[in-house]
Amino acid sequence: MKTKLISVFFVLFFLCLFSPITSMAVESPNESDTTKIEISDSFDVTKVEEDLVPILEDKLEKHKEKLPKINNYSSNKVKQIINNYSEFDSLSSQGKVLEGPNEPIVKKSNEVINLNLSPLATDNRVKITNTTTNPHNAMAHVVYSSPNGDWYTCSGTFLDEDTVITAAHCVYNTYTNQFNQFWYVYPGQNGSANPYGGWASASAYVTLGWVDAAPTEPGIVYFTDVQHDFAVIKLDTTHSHNLSVSSNSSFGDSITSYGYPGDKATSSGYYLYKSTGSILDIEYDALVHSTYVTGGMSGGPILKNNNVISVNSTASWGPQLTSTHIDLINQWKNN
Repeated sequence: MKTKLISVFFVLFFLCLFSPITSMAVESPNESDTTKIEISDSFDVTKVEEDLVPILEDKLEKHKEKLPKINNYSSNKVKQIINNYSEFDSLSSQGKVLEGPNEPIVKKSNEVINLNLSPLATDNRVKITNTTTNPHNAMAHVVYSSPNGDWYTCSGTFLDEDTVITAAHCVYNTYTNQFNQFWYVYPGQNGSANPYGGWASASAYVTLGWVDAAPTEPGIVYFTDVQHDFAVIKLDTTHSHNLSVSSNSSFGDSITSYGYPGDKATSSGYYLYKSTGSILDIEYDALVHSTYVTGGMSGGPILKNNNVISVNSTASWGPQLTSTHIDLINQWKNN
């Protein structure tokens, strides 16, 4: 009897030891032979101040006939596109698929990431009082209309005269699998002052890796998908102030995040703020940092030596812009 009890004990011990821990990782919805890291964080998509909505609705009415039509595919068509292309190919808001760089950068792994999701910084944001000086004159307040008609606020950066980099979640909703419907970009906005005016757009690009992100609930991003949380908006303009992108980032670097936070907006409008910090970790081509980022700052630039090395994704995450990211961004710039 004693021998049998010992045998049962060892069987149970080894079953527990080698059984998968499902709470740590979930199966990827599109790849049955790999696992997706379950760790996720929310990005705070902030609604535009109510007083500004009628103004934006009026702008949309004036521009929508001149703008190209957004092409949102059915779920089956999206799956077909994903199956026929790689995750660093890209999709335009008009339904055009572009083949991207040949060199993949996604780091596949079944390892479980142990990240601390508690706040990494205190609020050290500083208001930028002059937005017409470099590098601030390349930064922009971005507002967009979702498919259900709600208006939200984000941030971005001009990379050339007509290309603005922002967060992919400001462009494409991975939960509903839909592009947003309209973007309006105000470079150098400073409250009620728009020193360079503003431009409307319905043209944008995201990676198929972002389209395939498949979160289980709205407003979240898996850490392994952060590397895809970048996009560009194309404009019909010739804004003369821009910044360069760089792949020069590493652990411990001093950085500065910028953006137009919704919690700092007033009846006069939105203001540019910055927060300093450092890179705490780099995993899966994503940065973990200690700058202070809040809703509305999504898509704003993370700078090192005045070069864009990332954009704000969540409060403390952002994609690491590698040489492959930059090759893809350059492709988007030329389309």
